[in-house]
Amino acid sequence: MDRYVHERLAIFACRKHGLKGRNWTTRFDGEWLTRLGVFRLSGNVHWVTAHASR
Repeated sequence: MDRYVHERLAIFACRKHGLKGRNWTTRFDGEWLTRLGVFRLSGNVHWVTAHASR
């Protein structure tokens, strides 16, 4: 999912700024996504048990 979002945002930015070619991996790296405020979904998932009050 992270890779798909990265690709789509980079292609969108290329079109917006009139850049040709699909070398978006060199133009838009992981730091670029961080500056945009995009969160990554990869990593460890910590499950929390929900306790309902009765």
